[in-house]
Amino acid sequence: VIYLERVNKKHSFDVEEHPEHRILATNPCLTGDSEVVLADGTTETLETLANNGQDVRMLCRDSETNELTVRVGRNPRRTRDNADLVRVETEEGATLTCTPDHEIWTPDGYVEAGDLSASETIVGTSAVAVPAGGISETVSEQLTVSSVTDAGSAAVYNITVDDHHNYLAVTDGDGDAYVSVANCGEQPLEEYEACNLGH
Repeated sequence: VIYLERVNKKHSFDVEEHPEHRILATNPCLTGDSEVVLADGTTETLETLANNGQDVRMLCRDSETNELTVRVGRNPRRTRDNADLVRVETEEGATLTCTPDHEIWTPDGYVEAGDLSASETIVGTSAVAVPAGGISETVSEQLTVSSVTDAGSAAVYNITVDDHHNYLAVTDGDGDAYVSVANCGEQPLEEYEACNLGH
């Protein structure tokens, strides 16, 4: 648990005198109805995982090989209330709603959702997992961003995945793809600031 009041009290800046340096959040996130892919190939919403409060085995992208693998997702949690959201839509029909600072996997590495623009490419994955946790088939496809628009605000959620710090989010819309998105640990963030896990 991290208490933002305590973090701001111990901040190197006097946040009363310099309110622009106040810590406002700790995680870039997805909406509670966003589904993530578990190790057995089934999906579950982040809100349900947070309500259950249990660690789960999840599919993620190996940060060294780019192959899909299985790691434990820990501490599923609600991270913010009324967070600003963007909707990333693709020409293929897949959409993802998340905070503007949530990082999405592209051929050039992770890019914050709010920094994506039309004609840029994100990497979608179709995956089939066997119950033992091995991956029997993976197919990557290039998805072309058609727009990134304001999507209002909502409560948002996240989970921390061991070792590779990413997981597969299920896209909405006509396209049927999973997108690798970065998770983040409890790193305090100032306004408009994003975490950096070293990728």
